[in-house]
Amino acid sequence: MFLLQIEGWARDGYDDRQIAELLDLSAEHFSRLKSANPQLYQALKKGRQPLEVLVENSLFKRATGLKVKTTVRKWVVMPNEDGEYQNVEVVQETETELPPDTGAAMAWLKHKKPEMWNIATKMQMEQDINMNGSISIDSWLDANNQGEDSDDTEIEEDFDGE
Repeated sequence: MFLLQIEGWARDGYDDRQIAELLDLSAEHFSRLKSANPQLYQALKKGRQPLEVLVENSLFKRATGLKVKTTVRKWVVMPNEDGEYQNVEVVQETETELPPDTGAAMAWLKHKKPEMWNIATKMQMEQDINMNGSISIDSWLDANNQGEDSDDTEIEEDFDGE
């Protein structure tokens, strides 16, 4: 029974610390319980899954750009046909296009393709950039061949004909 309640709290957006407080437990003790009890871990995971999908979809929309509709309602005083003034509700709907957000795009790519977009790879490539702004072929190959098996055979060719 308590697992369903915990799953519901997770679905409602409560984090582990908040759920521990609701159960009158310390955050540390709740963390140990979660590690020791696979059913508790699964209840939290199952409860948070719909939220993760919503956040993922929102992040994707922000990364690729989106249109946002807004409605503004305000009351203005206007004369009617008899010349008497009355309050009239004016509704104005607008559609604004938000451009793609590079920060959201990077977050999406780091999550979906961590082997290609993680910080360590980026930092290594930045360190390997030459003074003229180019990157060495070895650094580029290392960054783009992570996780691939390669034989360590080196092939040397003389492109200058010397």
